[in-house]
Amino acid sequence: MTTTPTPVTDAELLAFCVKLANKHAAYFAEHLTNLTAPTFTFKKGSKYAKIVRHENCGNGCSVVCFVELATALIWKAASWKAPAKNFSRGNVRSSNPYTDGVNIYSC
Repeated sequence: MTTTPTPVTDAELLAFCVKLANKHAAYFAEHLTNLTAPTFTFKKGSKYAKIVRHENCGNGCSVVCFVELATALIWKAASWKAPAKNFSRGNVRSSNPYTDGVNIYSC
């Protein structure tokens, strides 16, 4: 018997962005006190949600990772438009995605 995974909701994606923002804010407060921590947003596509890091010191932004909408798996970004599909870096629904391969620097 196979079970169909529940698709990721906007609320789960927003919660993941908040976790990323909080982790970065704590790191910046401790180690980079003269800089402002970045903010994070998501943009949903047909298969993946793109998690984007926005720098507060200018207008720069970069892709942090992709979240597979069907399974909630986190994938490292290969480019602005596509994930690296070699192996997943964790799951959005994990209580602590940082132990699953997501950290302050990348996925």
